[in-house]
Amino acid sequence: RKTAAEAARNLQEARSLAAKPEAGRRAVASYAEAVRLLPEGKARHGVLLEMLKLAAEQSLDVPPTDLAQQHFTRGGVILKSAKGPTDLARAAEEYRSAIVESPWVATYYLNLAVTAALQQHYREAILNMKLYLIAKPAAEDAQTVLTRLHELEYEHERSLASPLVLSRLRYKQDYEGTVGVLPPPLPVPATGSGSGDAEKAKLRKN
Repeated sequence: RKTAAEAARNLQEARSLAAKPEAGRRAVASYAEAVRLLPEGKARHGVLLEMLKLAAEQSLDVPPTDLAQQHFTRGGVILKSAKGPTDLARAAEEYRSAIVESPWVATYYLNLAVTAALQQHYREAILNMKLYLIAKPAAEDAQTVLTRLHELEYEHERSLASPLVLSRLRYKQDYEGTVGVLPPPLPVPATGSGSGDAEKAKLRKN
């Protein structure tokens, strides 16, 4: 209950600050704290979307925390030398930790999306790719990312035993709130090489 009350207070403060252009960074910080306090689910996802859209609309360049950047760097190092599923899982976990610490940083979602795609974790890859696009709608290679997103959606559908119609319905339920968003670029993590070559090749090809 205490956590829920704290999350509600942070969300109220964030929305109040969001109405003041000069307080955009403080609004993002309050939104981020609410996101950290809320459990996984539609409510948390909705707050996350509010924060990312605010940061994009106001072109806020909020730097990540030192701890978030540390997790992000570790994820890149692990991904660069990844030799199998265990290493990919470790890299993905570092990127998730970076997102927890600084959930407004678009690049973190992109790197997690690429890593999840390498793991063939299509739902996580698609969701994080969409979040990246929401957080950075003006990215230069939007068409490349959109193409890759469509490829992942198809690969996801093909991997399911259900007919395509049912898989589409399931997809809409899973990603309610983000469906229909046009995504931006998916540059592969700067440090990503080795096991990420196949994913990089797909992106370059488009």
